[in-house]
Amino acid sequence: MTLQQRAAYKCEDAELCPFHTQAASDEWPAFDQAKAKQLVDAYRASGGNPDFTFKTTTARQAFAEFIQAQMAAIGIKVDVKTYDLAQFSSSVLQSNDFQLTSWVGPFDYPDPAVARILSTTGNGNYGKYSNPQVDQWLTDASETTDPAQRTKDYQQVELQVGKDLPLAFFTRSYLSTITKKDVKGIDRLISQDVWWATTWLDRPSGQ
Repeated sequence: MTLQQRAAYKCEDAELCPFHTQAASDEWPAFDQAKAKQLVDAYRASGGNPDFTFKTTTARQAFAEFIQAQMAAIGIKVDVKTYDLAQFSSSVLQSNDFQLTSWVGPFDYPDPAVARILSTTGNGNYGKYSNPQVDQWLTDASETTDPAQRTKDYQQVELQVGKDLPLAFFTRSYLSTITKKDVKGIDRLISQDVWWATTWLDRPSGQ
């Protein structure tokens, strides 16, 4: 998904996106490459340097080149540094040593995944995003027994994060489970979770 496509993305199906609102879509910055370039040029003229380093894994080389091209179009130079996954996790993410980076945020339902990446104390909040109001909405959503209130809380989170822009989702990935043909009953979410309670082996008795 390009930046232009992401800017135009809308989810209008309430059943598929129960926590989404049109207001959140409207809050997302409109794609305006010309204006972005003007802002970059003005920033450079004032003495600023918008160039930055993008650190990611070797598996995301193509994505890194995409970022480079998008930024080059508005006059920003992006240096790319890639790492194997083990080095990336320790030297970049856990060490908080990056200006811009990429990561996977799998979730099928907001709780607790959204809190992990957006709450001040979230263990997946590598960018150190912190907004007390977002923290409160996330806490309220996880504690309330009222579905309508929970939906409202998550809608507020989406709206505010769209204003703050601490992160952006560019692609959707799907994990899979590979088994032998006699393994049955595999049931999983699109994230890493597999429901092992339904899994069984289709083998004759005694084998």
